[in-house]
Amino acid sequence: MVNEQVVRDTVKRMLDSKIDNQTIASTLMDIGLSDGDAQRIIQEVSSAQPAPQSQTPSMARQQFGNVNLMKEEFETHAQTEALQDTAVHNVLDMHGQKLDEVHAKLDEVKSAVSNMPAAAQDPAILSKLNELQSKMEEVGATANATKDLMEKILEINRKMLTDLEARR
Repeated sequence: MVNEQVVRDTVKRMLDSKIDNQTIASTLMDIGLSDGDAQRIIQEVSSAQPAPQSQTPSMARQQFGNVNLMKEEFETHAQTEALQDTAVHNVLDMHGQKLDEVHAKLDEVKSAVSNMPAAAQDPAILSKLNELQSKMEEVGATANATKDLMEKILEINRKMLTDLEARR
């Protein structure tokens, strides 16, 4: 997250430079603050600010450096989000592969049981197998539902990241 003291110092310098509030708010929104937060910070800094003084070239360079610092922090945050999304995607891929393996093994068991001779099929064993099969179907359905949910979460995270990137 952006260091609030750096933001306040930068807003103070921008106000000292006679930059209008709309431009300051736009800059603050570019680094990821909401419009309300940007207006609040501008109001707090402008009300606490003493009489304006003339800006020196060194102040302008320092102000530009602080804006660049805030942008770098925002870019670092965006990169962190992208790495987290990639990690989630990788976990989902591994989970999907494991689900495929479980389904393949379940199919093998099912075909082996169905190929058993009729004489070997004891009613107690058949009821246990039916119970096992229904539980395996429940596990498979739960796993698929979890995978779908995680994919939706990943898609929402991607949209949020895209929106954040678009605001830059």
